Amino acid sequence: MANKRNIAALIQALRGSPGLPAGIPLEVLARHLAEAGVLVPAALTDDQAVAIGADAAGTLPTERTEIALCVRQGLEQIAKGER
Repeated sequence: MANKRNIAALIQALRGSPGLPAGIPLEVLARHLAEAGVLVPAALTDDQAVAIGADAAGTLPTERTEIALCVRQGLEQIAKGER
């Protein structure tokens, strides 16, 4: 189940956006985007943001690319409601 805070933030971002296809409810579009891993950073709770940072800092070895991958995966999991 997609992250409800993220869906609400996506709806806010989409509301009034020019060029959206007519007839598609914003909630359906927002849910689709969230399930694809799109995340509005403001939808993160402090606990989620701290957990991502801690997970990334705790990866060994601490190669830049591995840390970046860890952060990206964490954000995508939150967007999809898997974390």
